[in-house]
Amino acid sequence: MTVSTTPARNLFALLSFFLFLVSSTVALSPVFAQGQKPVGGYEEKKRQANDIAVTVVVSGISCTCARFAEDIRNVVNDLGPDGIRVLPVLGVGGLQNVNDVLFLKNIDMAVVDEDNLRLLKKKDPVLYANIEQRVQYITKLYNSEFHVLARNDIKSYDDLKDKKVNFNLKDSQTEVTADTVFDSLKIPVQRSYYDNDEAMKRASTVIEEAYADFRKVMGRAPENPWFEEYMTDDAEIILVGMGTISLPMKVGIRNMRAQGKKVGLIRPRWFRPFPTERLVKALSKASAIGVIDRDYSFGSPFNSGVVANEIRAAMYNADKRPPLLSFICGLGGREVTLEDVAKAADMCYAAAKAGKSDPKTHWLGVRE
Repeated sequence: MTVSTTPARNLFALLSFFLFLVSSTVALSPVFAQGQKPVGGYEEKKRQANDIAVTVVVSGISCTCARFAEDIRNVVNDLGPDGIRVLPVLGVGGLQNVNDVLFLKNIDMAVVDEDNLRLLKKKDPVLYANIEQRVQYITKLYNSEFHVLARNDIKSYDDLKDKKVNFNLKDSQTEVTADTVFDSLKIPVQRSYYDNDEAMKRASTVIEEAYADFRKVMGRAPENPWFEEYMTDDAEIILVGMGTISLPMKVGIRNMRAQGKKVGLIRPRWFRPFPTERLVKALSKASAIGVIDRDYSFGSPFNSGVVANEIRAAMYNADKRPPLLSFICGLGGREVTLEDVAKAADMCYAAAKAGKSDPKTHWLGVRE
């Protein structure tokens, strides 16, 4: 279940006048070959380059504010002597962005959340006593969203009382906003500070434990929580498909087995975390792999579906890398037919015989 709210978290760009008091870093002078004279004047060129540069620290590259900074750069950049050059800098976000604009050399501006100023002053009233006078508000960019992801039995914030809640990393924007929300609601929780990436890596163990617990209680559960294998023990061709697309694929595979064709199916149960090592081991035994997507990833490598792109990337460093074909089928409400499945398998057999992948993405069951 997802419990979602959208409090108005105003994001600001801040300009620190304090930074003008910080001395610039020492630059190395260029070394010219004997008899060679500098063209245009090195010191003058350096002065011009620095006079028009404005640095803006944002959060990570995937943050929305990074896209805003890029848009600002694309609009206002003018590298002429009297122009302006915006240089986005990747920071860590949250409180650190405010500290960077206050104390870090050569940082002129930052994109920060409104909560940060109030929280810094609360944490250290002496150091940040006059923070409002040391930064200059420029403009509001957008309202940031705040989402709480919880189990199905959590119906409201009150249900999280005394429960474990991950606030992301200390001083991150997630931690800052979560601190404000839970303090305002006066809901005590057991706080943890895992990085989201680290939490995703740890999820693999938790997923396996959850399946084991379910099996222990209910007496049944898949031995492999990551993906289903259907007739893959002796399969020469392994087709891959997620969700309901696997139903017609299984029927088609049974029909092909009756014809003596050794075709099998792998149906991934999880997309994130992606079970890379396990899938590589299972797929490497095939003579060829066919991935059937019921989606289309615009602008992706080879214009494939999302599953094909993930499988292709996972298999890239495999010791044994069978030919891989990408298929897209069943879009727009169309059925995935047994003929579609058979055609995909036959094309995989041809790729196995040729010993090479076909980079083209093949659309099945569409009107020409």
